[in-house]
Order: sequence, then structure tokens, then C-alpha cells
Amino acid sequence: MTRSERLAEQLDWYWRKNLRPRLDGLTDEEYFWEPVRGCWSIRPRGTSAAPMSAGSGEWTMDFASPAPEPAPVTTIAWRLAHIIVSCLTYRVEWYFDGQDFDAEAFAYAGPLTRR
Repeated sequence: MTRSERLAEQLDWYWRKNLRPRLDGLTDEEYFWEPVRGCWSIRPRGTSAAPMSAGSGEWTMDFASPAPEPAPVTTIAWRLAHIIVSCLTYRVEWYFDGQDFDAEAFAYAGPLTRR
């Protein structure tokens, strides 16, 4: 088994056994829940109150550069986007010679359910 195959197998296992089961049944209300004012989240384009927002589609991710201290509270939607983009996508690019990636070009996910 190659390193790439091993890595893909591990990611698939963690997705199926750890992450996906914890997301089953998550509602849009929970996904976007803001426990305090000023939370960072994924928002419809043009509605962010954060210093900056990134994304190519209807939904954008709140952020600032440099990051503020203390860091703002974030929603589940923001945290998942951060893991997907900053923790996984950039690392695939950096460590595995993946395609160049730009957070501005990423189409962030909106609501979990379509109405």
C-alpha cells in the first residue's frame, strides 16, 4: 500500500467513524448557532460584519488578517470550513504537491438542508 493510499484510508476511516456520525442530524439552526454577539461564521455574501470575508460563491467565511486576539467565538459552520480549508486543503497543497489553493476561490457551504 502506498503512502497516498494509506493516508486516504485513514482520512476515510476518520470521516466514517468519528466525524460523520457526529454530524448526522445536525440542523441548520445548530450549524449556524451564534452563542455570543460577534461570532465568526459562514454567511450569505455581503452580510459579514467581520473585517474580511473569503469565498467565491453565495456564502463567505468571516476572518481577519492578522487574526484578532483574543480570537472570536466561532460557529460550527465556521469551524468545519476552517478545518476543510486551512487544515486540510492547504496541507494537501503544501505537503503533497497539490494544486495551488486560494481561500477566496473556495465555495463555502451554506445551509445543510435545502428548502
